[in-house]
Amino acid sequence: SSDLANSANGTAVNMICTYRNDSTVPPFDRVALYHELSSQTQGVTTLGPSSLDKNSLYVNGYNEAILLASTTTTKPATITTVLAPTNVPFTVNYTVTNLPFTSD
Repeated sequence: SSDLANSANGTAVNMICTYRNDSTVPPFDRVALYHELSSQTQGVTTLGPSSLDKNSLYVNGYNEAILLASTTTTKPATITTVLAPTNVPFTVNYTVTNLPFTSD
């Protein structure tokens, strides 16, 4: 699911996605997904015709701009093994800077 919200820099996009957690796929890796989305959006700058705030991408709370500015070390998330396949929710958030927010 997704929703749009007003942001100081444009329109914030908030999505809740799911990942199928079973033995046929590797465990969910928010850092790897962050890097893939960053690569697919030219360094978090464009998504199709939309311009993005390069510091606005978060994958399940992970954001590299915050990590680069921080002086503390962050421990990687602990992954719990699940025996039965389940749909695991995670979030993706970013801000579109060239799309003013309008509530409809």
